[in-house]
Amino acid sequence: MPNNTNNLDLYMVTSEDPKDEMYFNVTTMLNENWEKIDQTVETKDGAQTKANDAEQAAIDYAESFGLGTTANLYSGDFNNLYKSGFYYGQTAALNRPGDTNGFCIVTSIDTAYIIQVYFPSGGSTVGNMYKRICSNGVWSSWVQMETTEGAQTKATEVKDWAKSMGLGTPSRFTGNLDNVTTNGFFYIGTDATNQPTAAGYLIHQHHPGMDYASQIYIDLHNQDNYMRTKVNGTWNEWAKIAVDSEVVHKSGDKMTGDLETDARIWHGRIGVYGALGWMKYQGDGTTLDYGTYIAHNAKHDEDTGEWTFERSNVKATVIKTGHHSGSQVWESTNATMTAGDPITWDKKTIETTAGAQAKADAVQDWAKSFGLGSDTKQLAQQTDVDTLDNTGFYDGFDLVNAPTTDTYSIIHIKVSKTAASQVAIGVYPTSGMNRVYTRTKASDVWEPWKEQETTAGAQAKANAVQDWAESYGLGTQAKRIDYHVDNVPNGAGFYYLSNGNLNGSPSGSNGYLIQQVYTSAYKKQLFMDVTTNKIFHRFSDNNGWRPWAEIANQGADVSFASVTVDGVDLKQSVSNGKQQVRDAVIGKGGTVADADSDGIPTFQELTDGVNGITTSAIKSVQRGNNSGSGYSRIVTISPVDLSKSIVLPKGFHTSDASTATIQKTKVLAKFNTSSEIELSSANNYNTQRYFSWEVIEFQDGVNVQSGYIDTTLSALNVTISAVDMNKAAVFYSESLYSSGLDGADVEWALELTDATTLNVRRGDSGQRYFIQWFVVEFP
Repeated sequence: MPNNTNNLDLYMVTSEDPKDEMYFNVTTMLNENWEKIDQTVETKDGAQTKANDAEQAAIDYAESFGLGTTANLYSGDFNNLYKSGFYYGQTAALNRPGDTNGFCIVTSIDTAYIIQVYFPSGGSTVGNMYKRICSNGVWSSWVQMETTEGAQTKATEVKDWAKSMGLGTPSRFTGNLDNVTTNGFFYIGTDATNQPTAAGYLIHQHHPGMDYASQIYIDLHNQDNYMRTKVNGTWNEWAKIAVDSEVVHKSGDKMTGDLETDARIWHGRIGVYGALGWMKYQGDGTTLDYGTYIAHNAKHDEDTGEWTFERSNVKATVIKTGHHSGSQVWESTNATMTAGDPITWDKKTIETTAGAQAKADAVQDWAKSFGLGSDTKQLAQQTDVDTLDNTGFYDGFDLVNAPTTDTYSIIHIKVSKTAASQVAIGVYPTSGMNRVYTRTKASDVWEPWKEQETTAGAQAKANAVQDWAESYGLGTQAKRIDYHVDNVPNGAGFYYLSNGNLNGSPSGSNGYLIQQVYTSAYKKQLFMDVTTNKIFHRFSDNNGWRPWAEIANQGADVSFASVTVDGVDLKQSVSNGKQQVRDAVIGKGGTVADADSDGIPTFQELTDGVNGITTSAIKSVQRGNNSGSGYSRIVTISPVDLSKSIVLPKGFHTSDASTATIQKTKVLAKFNTSSEIELSSANNYNTQRYFSWEVIEFQDGVNVQSGYIDTTLSALNVTISAVDMNKAAVFYSESLYSSGLDGADVEWALELTDATTLNVRRGDSGQRYFIQWFVVEFP
């Protein structure tokens, strides 16, 4: 009578029933036994040991990628970082976004398709978030936090790409099915070739390199299905896939024809071969070898119990279902595989489905406890997020040290006990839906939260600044205005004045207007006439605009009208001063020329007259002509007694030739030290210019007082030591502060009003001037 095994309830044939030996029932004697073998279970102790090992291995594996512990320190090339996990990029790491260390989250499906998200932990980019994608082995550039619009665009592109492969929409292929090069789903009509029927649907997939592929074809009009494969570049013939009515079921059916197979089905206590298929070996029931075996390229000797290779250069494999020792998989470990040689086995126990699932569930539950692959871990109200220690995903409301008291999803990445990074994402409108904040911890101190800007938000701010600047004519065409120049907005800017004859143009024509503003009450405007090239300027002093004044071109012949200040005619006062100096020179026995015969000598003629005095009052005279470009010259002289010396500018020339053009530009001359003088002017000439100068040192008995004035006033008094007004004379030089203005249209008057007062005045105010003065008292 047949019976069943104790452990797996396998059907066994005994010699007590001759009929059982005569007929081979595939369903009872083979298929049902295989189904029971497939449900084999592990022993309790073995399963527990493997469960513990698998659990610890899973935890160790997860922690090796920074999950539930400190982030994995990484100093290699980020282009080669493809294993999913949490990392901390160190100084030596390559291909990071910038040169700053930081935290990185890596998610991948293989070495060619990867996502990296990077959080710098220091430097100017701390708190920012970057990401990049490796697609088909090619890395994209690092980008800073994608916007919703950008993400939608990329999603649409992926959707369109998928549709082109027939995913979610029909895709018709009209060519030769041998030449399909894209994995996907296709409709095949009569306009295609090499299909098994006239019309149908095709599923195509291929191995990289296109030499290996498979195709499944479903006929459009009936239930016929076909398949074929391409091996080493050559397609096999289409083969029809059998339907339910064409196969023998495991239970209830009988096969009406012959069973043909290339594999061998063996039964009994005999030496067997497992080169290409299946075998069954039944032990004597007294040892642990009692069981059922499935072998490939493994030959067993019943007498010796030795396993040998059946074929050379082919690895041997055995699946054993033991009736006492559980199920195992055996794999040959021989370095050389030669037919007839003994096999050295690596035997591994097979885990049951339930046991494996229990271990997987334990690891999954552990990961879910940190919010991974499940709902984020809920934090109790008033939880201090500074105290989060394990890397993971969290969620909570009214959290201490969160950006606000609203609800946030928080990603915590730990690199060590004293270093970490956090990302907080607002999840409700009250906290700003999708507003993202980041911060890092270094040396156990958390930096303040920093809100991340989207690309669109940053661009909007940049556009607003650009629009503001362009509204004042900066970085674009001058702003065109068609209103009076008095009404130009209160801000520095560049403008084009149209309808100049109606809008306050100083020339009555159109032109360009530049406005500078110190305060709303103090402004300056510069107007350039586009027709005549004339330039005008004016000032607003305490909300009152002064009249426009034309700026003379360099070298122009400028004449001056009389200017009266406090009842004094400055031009006449200067003339009187020159006459007084002339009379003093003549009184000392000298002569003063008057080339234009107007009765008033020039400063040069006065200087020449002083230099021509033959008296013991002058100890020495040094003079020179120094060239260069720019505002000033520093000149080294022979040392002099500063209490008995003066320095005067003698001219400003275009060259050192005696026929050079004299420039109508104010020049200041002063002593820096007893052996150094400085000559300066307001204009910063970029071409070569020449300053002429003289230093006069007087003999003992001559007293020289001097001073330096920096003023914007129109008049002031300087107190000096008392002098004999019948033996004292005043000398001075000046320059204008503002670059580009030579100051030739302003005349200063310096005169002694009494023995201790030097009066300084001019016919203008507002412009800043520098004046070097000398009062010389002769014996």
